[in-house]
Amino acid sequence: MEGGGGGPPRAPAGFRARAVLSLFVTALVLGGVIASWLVDRQLRGPIQAWSRSVVENLATGAVASAVRDHLASSISAARLSRPLYDAGGRLQGITYETGEINRIASEATLRIQEALQASTSARLPMPVGQVLGLDFLAALGPRLEVRVIPVGSVEAAPRAEFRQAGINQTLHRILLHVTLRMEVVVPFFPERVTVETEVPIAEQVVVGQVPLVYLNWSGDPLTLPGDGLRWGDPQKEAP
Repeated sequence: MEGGGGGPPRAPAGFRARAVLSLFVTALVLGGVIASWLVDRQLRGPIQAWSRSVVENLATGAVASAVRDHLASSISAARLSRPLYDAGGRLQGITYETGEINRIASEATLRIQEALQASTSARLPMPVGQVLGLDFLAALGPRLEVRVIPVGSVEAAPRAEFRQAGINQTLHRILLHVTLRMEVVVPFFPERVTVETEVPIAEQVVVGQVPLVYLNWSGDPLTLPGDGLRWGDPQKEAP
């Protein structure tokens, strides 16, 4: 006859191992969720701000290099626009060679796209100290690969600008208003960014006050009240 003084039966070793493994997996998943939340909370803002800065720098650099390296030498303000004076030598308006301006805008769009394709990667250090709240570790951590991808087409729209440049002088500029839509591909935080910038393609100082009327980009003839209007060289036609 066996004695009855023993304790409760112990669980099999296999059951205990499964229980420990289950607790370990649960803790691992919970730790991963907490870590992801911390990373999202601490790094989303800095990474997105840095990404926007990278995109803006790439975009403005691509626009500037496209105009400077490929277009500037072949652009002349005198070929793109002409001042219009009345019989008294007063500046009445500006008319434009819209076909040439649109050709330049199209070529600029192509050159900008090429420049963007050639410079669409950067590296971003992930600051571990910012995640942990430890200032002395702020500069340490792994590096994330960041890619910047153009999304959709680049748009370049010409526009005119007039500014007073002195006594009886007007600074006339032709600019391209460029809109670029880009996607920043970075782990955890992909983002689409729209960048708008302007770059001058031609400028000249004309004699006379800022004109009240000038030709729009449709290419229609310019009509002004009165008669005796004539084309003129702003330097030769000074009143």
